[in-house]
Amino acid sequence: MLKDERDLAAYVWKTYIVPRIQNFTAGSRLAGVRLVTWSFCLNRWVWFHILLAAMGARFFLSVIHMPRVLVFEVVVGIAIVWEMIEVAIDDVKAVYGSRARWVYDSIGDVLGAAAAALIVVLP
Repeated sequence: MLKDERDLAAYVWKTYIVPRIQNFTAGSRLAGVRLVTWSFCLNRWVWFHILLAAMGARFFLSVIHMPRVLVFEVVVGIAIVWEMIEVAIDDVKAVYGSRARWVYDSIGDVLGAAAAALIVVLP
């Protein structure tokens, strides 16, 4: 059954924490609550977007020597295009469960990438 602490942590996360977050957001009519929980708390890929945006911004600044404003615009543009490609390739209902969930997920990905790029390009 449970072999080590990681299995126990995954079990607790899936059994107790995620359902409570989902119940809280399902009953909430506040878009801000859904934005925070669906875009960041329950979105496993947002951290990957943040990491790649920071690395991409650093690459554009140091290797290609692009202006800072242009670096920010390019990174955010790549994030938006990536989300457009993702919705074109993936079956949104099958992957995310609903169109609204995908919208919040994509907003979180783009906001995370923009924040990471902004932190890198600020002097």
